Amino acid sequence: MASQFGKQASCVADPDDQPARGRQSVPQRIEPDAAPPRQTGEAVANLAHAALDVLAGRALHAREKTPTVSEHCIKAFCSLLMAGKMKPALNFTRLFQSRGADYRDVAEDLFAAAARRLGDRWTRGKASTVQVNIGILTLTRVHIALCATRKEPRATVEDSALFGSFPGQAHTLGLAFSAEYFHRNGWNVHYMPGTTIREFLTCATRDAPEIICMTAALDSDVSIVQDVVDQLRKLPHKPRIIVGGNAPNLANLDADAIVSQLDMGLLAAHRLLKG
Repeated sequence: MASQFGKQASCVADPDDQPARGRQSVPQRIEPDAAPPRQTGEAVANLAHAALDVLAGRALHAREKTPTVSEHCIKAFCSLLMAGKMKPALNFTRLFQSRGADYRDVAEDLFAAAARRLGDRWTRGKASTVQVNIGILTLTRVHIALCATRKEPRATVEDSALFGSFPGQAHTLGLAFSAEYFHRNGWNVHYMPGTTIREFLTCATRDAPEIICMTAALDSDVSIVQDVVDQLRKLPHKPRIIVGGNAPNLANLDADAIVSQLDMGLLAAHRLLKG
């Protein structure tokens, strides 16, 4: 049975104070939980691939005890973030780790959940723009500090991945989580946050990474990313392109894989390289 971080907190909370459930994810080209198609030969093969993805995901993150974060603790963590209390928030994160959480747990169950709550509180007028900006900035600083104190993982994968976000894009913290997740799983990673499209394309041309990852959280991001994808398709080494996010029109992008979860990006990369 999974242990619960913050189990002592009450399970009943004010409904108006609950974090948002998040927008419904867009259809994905790689989706282990998709409804099975008609049982043609190709459909059976796709279903088998999906089952293998689920099993791989479970094996990748299996452990005897997986801590979960209570809603009360997410609320307390967000209070620290909006108050700009970076060190207490970092200590909070390390306490979560001390109870068995790995990086994926921290990124998905604590950091991403906190970011969603901050956004939801701003949408409902429960927090000001300044408070939310301070919260996201503090969360970014906590993530940087967390990454700085880890043992440097040894590259165990020959392939490389390039991650980038561009001026004008918002909500790119998830891309940082994904780049770190790839890095911790032995990939050679080059992360370029807030870079210009020209610099990003120059790097992609020079280094020829096998996987290129971008993000599109808003519809305004989709056109930016599509412009970059059009240029990447012209590169002679033909990189595989993965885009993450929850933009409503994300499915319209010409990407090789569209994902909305941290571990799905890594699984998608492995499948794309296997052909």
